[in-house]
Amino acid sequence: MDGLANVPVTGPFVLAPNHSSYFDHYVVETVLYSVRGKPTWFLTKSEAFDKPLSRFWHNVMRCIPVDRGQPTAATLGRIGELLSSGSALVIYPEGTRGTGEQLLPFKDGAFWFAVRHNVPVIPVGIAGAVEVLPKGAKWPKKAPLRIVLGEALTDDPSLSRTRRLQALRMQAEQRIPQLIAAAAGSTADPTGVLGLEVSRQIDAGLQPDGRCPAPTLRRLNRLAALVPVRDTADIELPVQRLRLQGLRAMSAGPLMRLLLVYPVRHRALALLRRNPEHPMANYLVGRWHLSMPRALGGRPETGAEHLGRATVAAPQADTRYAMGLAEALVAAGRPADAMQPLITVIERTPRTDRGHRRVQRAEALLSRLNSAIPGVSVDVPVQTQANMAGVGGSR
Repeated sequence: MDGLANVPVTGPFVLAPNHSSYFDHYVVETVLYSVRGKPTWFLTKSEAFDKPLSRFWHNVMRCIPVDRGQPTAATLGRIGELLSSGSALVIYPEGTRGTGEQLLPFKDGAFWFAVRHNVPVIPVGIAGAVEVLPKGAKWPKKAPLRIVLGEALTDDPSLSRTRRLQALRMQAEQRIPQLIAAAAGSTADPTGVLGLEVSRQIDAGLQPDGRCPAPTLRRLNRLAALVPVRDTADIELPVQRLRLQGLRAMSAGPLMRLLLVYPVRHRALALLRRNPEHPMANYLVGRWHLSMPRALGGRPETGAEHLGRATVAAPQADTRYAMGLAEALVAAGRPADAMQPLITVIERTPRTDRGHRRVQRAEALLSRLNSAIPGVSVDVPVQTQANMAGVGGSR
């Protein structure tokens, strides 16, 4: 699996995958729902609705019947409603299932609807679905399956509709075989790829106070469960699952918060045995020690050790680790050692909404430490001196 970042979390688009198996529906629906948390709709030939059992299955899968010769006004209206409401519409450019050996000639439908409603087309390559559920088979079987989602095709609104349609179709004819080949030849660990995408989406979904809204948490938990965790050297996905558990605990009541947080340390330490320098795994252990009382095993000095490792291993611009380290050092009775991490936070944090709040926390803590520790001084940036005096940086 690759290219999840190419799927818009919100907004309408047309997804254009190759089609060799009914299992393609399940793959696409599962992936899109995990990323977006919204239903996906499939444009399907009207003949598929002729028989009762087939009609029932296609209705359950949210398929829209279309006369491939001439779509009815009702069909056009329904598609317009779905795209106007921000839904994703899947249209197989081949128009019907192929054998999986060679793509069938592409039809115009996917590109016609995209041009008509000014929405992007995202090409997709699926490899292995034909082995899972070949044409004529009644039950799926176990076989390797991979999917690669490409970047949206380039669309030039200055062209006429006909030229735009042609340009999109030509791009798809070139790009989709490349994506199929990439999916078939991929050796990347899907848990690692998914872990990085979950991490990216968590960061994008966090509010300025560091919390994650409940609907976003539910969607991200579905995304994190998209592939099973395997015992590999790449621990990114299980780490992000633990991170989601911690974020859920932040909005829970006291008892539920304890039940959610308490197992995190043990599980994170198990992952660190496989990758001792992983910054987020160390961060989770460090934060656990800061949040737990000593009676339940919390040790600020141990937390400072893990947060120190996280700070060293993390990218310089990601100052959440340095902030945690400073707070752990203060809690461990080493306030003088906390000053330099605080300066790091102030100097290197990007000034986003969340970053601004982190800088304010660092400035406030640094101000208290400067006042509380006699004979200890640090070089405080000029802007920070102004902020600490109340001149800049409103909350």
